[in-house]
Amino acid sequence: MTDKAKRMSRGVTLCALAIVFLVNPVVRVVDILPDFIACFILARYLTYPTDRTPYFEEAKMAFVKLGFTSLAKIPAFFIISFARSVNTLDNDTGTLFTFVFSFIEAVLFYIAIKNLFLGIYYLGERSRVSSLLSPFEFSKKGRTMTPERLQLIAYVFAFIRCALTALPEMLLLSHTTDTGATVMRAARFYPYVIVAAVIVTAVLAVPVAKRAIAYLKAVHGEDFINACDALISCERAGELEKRLTSKGVCFGLSVLTVASVLTVDLRFDNFNNVNLLPDFLYGATVILALWCLRRYIKAEKAAYISGGIFCAVSLVSFFVQIGFLDSYGYDALVKNEAAKAAYIPVIILSAAEALALAALTVFVCRALIEVAKRHTGITTYDGKMSGNVGKTKTNIYIYGVFAILCGVSKFTDILLRYYSDLTLVATDDGIGNVVSGLVPWFGIVVLIFSVLYIGYSLYLLSVMREDVEMRYS
Repeated sequence: MTDKAKRMSRGVTLCALAIVFLVNPVVRVVDILPDFIACFILARYLTYPTDRTPYFEEAKMAFVKLGFTSLAKIPAFFIISFARSVNTLDNDTGTLFTFVFSFIEAVLFYIAIKNLFLGIYYLGERSRVSSLLSPFEFSKKGRTMTPERLQLIAYVFAFIRCALTALPEMLLLSHTTDTGATVMRAARFYPYVIVAAVIVTAVLAVPVAKRAIAYLKAVHGEDFINACDALISCERAGELEKRLTSKGVCFGLSVLTVASVLTVDLRFDNFNNVNLLPDFLYGATVILALWCLRRYIKAEKAAYISGGIFCAVSLVSFFVQIGFLDSYGYDALVKNEAAKAAYIPVIILSAAEALALAALTVFVCRALIEVAKRHTGITTYDGKMSGNVGKTKTNIYIYGVFAILCGVSKFTDILLRYYSDLTLVATDDGIGNVVSGLVPWFGIVVLIFSVLYIGYSLYLLSVMREDVEMRYS
């Protein structure tokens, strides 16, 4: 089996997992299994045929937009939670978000499915891969289905899934009577309707996922890869491979740039000082960047392991902080000994998160150095880096230092809140507020390190992208 076939084989396994993630029910804006993971996997899988076959580019971009739409549900969840905490009768905010997301997803699903099958039909009519157009078996009893019927089923399921996500929210819409009272007449039926919607979606998802995975396995193989390659001439094959390498490396570097932006702490008093951009999103985006670069550099399993550890620790730390803020709040650290005891796990997890970030940053820097060696057109001599590569290596080290300082400053911010006598800001009523740092402006220090990291990421990674493009131009 060739390297291409091995990569595609791994891709089929990931795509099968993505299909399972994509067909799971959605409750309001909460995905039981995150859709954005599935969408980005499918978009990545379509990268190879995108530059060889028409229509796949449109399908890929639709999946990318679906992924970002799903990511947008995370801050939406906090907004809905805040609206509910202010007024328990205000369900209109959640209903609005749910309808908007469901409508956008329905449109993007239609575009993705339509162009995906158009690309399949185009490739099937111009190649010898008969399984692209022929009926395929999806059960042990030998039952078959045509790709056209699968496409229709995919349309129907996508629309039903979006509808069953949005329609139950109609029961929560409120209206005001002549006396000014807020009434939700059908709200008592909501728990039963939402449970029924989830069950119906889950039941329908099983046969849809089964048929989609069966078709995916039927069309996969060396013939599919050769069929994509056969659409371009031999003269163009080498140029295309260079262009795809440049495109793939630059995309991975761009994802790292996006990851740096996610280090900013976005906190508002309205949300009880909860960070709306949790750090585990940064870790997940870095892992995605490393995964995108894996074809072009020597893959290190330890990098993925360290990234997974960082995400896990950060996720636990995020929920522990939310639990502390819900139970006590930072102001309780002034006089409440129970609050101080409950805050210690927050400090420990924050320290572990900073250490995990440092380990992950080391692997990211090693990956960037390898990208500079292999894909910037700058050679090495006697095992030593030339002047230009040495300069790039120094810049990568500075980039890594800023990333680590960003994590350390966040840990320091968490730690210093514990010492309320140093962080207390007096108010007129004498109660006081706890702010971060030995002085009230230490939160600015955290922001400065994040800005420095983001700025240096923009500089370094943009320069590296230009070098890669020059190398393969």
